[in-house]
Amino acid sequence: MANLFSFANRTISDNISVVDCSPDMRTITIYTDGSCKKPNDVGGWAFVIFNQNKEKIAEDSCKLKKCTNNTAEMIAIISGITKAMALDNMKKVKLYVYSDSQYCIKGATSWITGWKQRNWKTKTGDPVKNKELWLQIDALLKEVTVEFVWTKGHADDTNNCLVDDMAGKTWREEEIKPAAPTS
Repeated sequence: MANLFSFANRTISDNISVVDCSPDMRTITIYTDGSCKKPNDVGGWAFVIFNQNKEKIAEDSCKLKKCTNNTAEMIAIISGITKAMALDNMKKVKLYVYSDSQYCIKGATSWITGWKQRNWKTKTGDPVKNKELWLQIDALLKEVTVEFVWTKGHADDTNNCLVDDMAGKTWREEEIKPAAPTS
């Protein structure tokens, strides 16, 4: 008899994947994205959270006055995980965080260990960029089980396209609004 809780990497719909769920482990899926006009200029971030039943349970986006694509994406990840933790008792919950940022995924899953061992220095001895944000991500990863999943940006992933659009709108809409009429 098949275990109804084990989906083994099968996409169930809407580009939300449930991976190796045990009967006593629930999953929450978070899609994140960051966007900016140009480095150190206006930008924004967004996330969408889905429960195990593929239902959207939260979303948020925000404009940033000064950012890079990397910092905006990191803020989206921090905000999404924080919101998921506020929505649910995180015992027996695993988060799947989807991002199109190799920097964020490699940073959170691989590089961060070496950075901490070297007192937040890179292999070349330079200070780690965005240390304050990495410290926040590191603290969150100690509180909850997270698996980061890379998704190709601006491709066929509907939910990645959704958060990309949300993040971009945070700063683009304000720029294209006409000036208020004067009386």
